[in-house]
Amino acid sequence: MYLMIIILLSVLLIYISYIDFKSRIIPNKIILPAYILSALYNIYLLFTNKTMFYNNIIAFCIAFGFMFIIGLLSKGALGGGDIKLYGLLGLSLGLHSVIKIILYSTLIGSIIAIFLVLFKIKKYNDSIPFGPFIAAGFFLSLII
Repeated sequence: MYLMIIILLSVLLIYISYIDFKSRIIPNKIILPAYILSALYNIYLLFTNKTMFYNNIIAFCIAFGFMFIIGLLSKGALGGGDIKLYGLLGLSLGLHSVIKIILYSTLIGSIIAIFLVLFKIKKYNDSIPFGPFIAAGFFLSLII
């Protein structure tokens, strides 16, 4: 079952990365069905593995809440779609995985942003889509 979640999230993140890169938005019509599937998965876990269920619920609250606060403090530097995506990853994968994803995506995004500013491809205040970095953090968390 967990492998199926990883495969579905992989496909979803590749698609979201493409959309976010092109239009700078992560549409609710993509995120909400994924939340429904994740909720069904967690209902299954409630009856088969309560520890994993509680871990996923805590991971959702921490990831969504932490990123929501970051989004507020950064005055919109982190978009609502990114916040919802982190919440989805927490709800689907648990606390350990989502913490790794947050760390890796932030590190990768920071390195790329510094590179883009240093080489004058982007200005300091320009926005960049963060969905691809979240996807990169997800894939990196699978192998490290």
